[in-house]
Amino acid sequence: MFSTVELKNPLESPPSSLQVRHFLGQSIARTGRSPKYIICDKGPQFWNDAFKEWCRHKRISPRFGAVGQHGSIAVVERFILTLKDGYTRLTLIPPRKDVFRKELG
Repeated sequence: MFSTVELKNPLESPPSSLQVRHFLGQSIARTGRSPKYIICDKGPQFWNDAFKEWCRHKRISPRFGAVGQHGSIAVVERFILTLKDGYTRLTLIPPRKDVFRKELG
């Protein structure tokens, strides 16, 4: 899945359309690959002419979930839930012994 490589930090507020396009553009440049589809909701950052034109230019087909229907983009929702669950189970061990001892102490 294209997005698994690029997810890093949760956002405090929804990104703007410009931020989404910038992030996706950087991801495409870094990986050297462009997705065929982008699955998203009809939030304002996706449901606007600038984003649609950007997708058209990059030959990416946006696929939108049905408005007000929970589960319309179930694969994406499940992926996000799996990420959240996985990250909450991570145990991070500091690589330096002195920092590790400080964490335990």
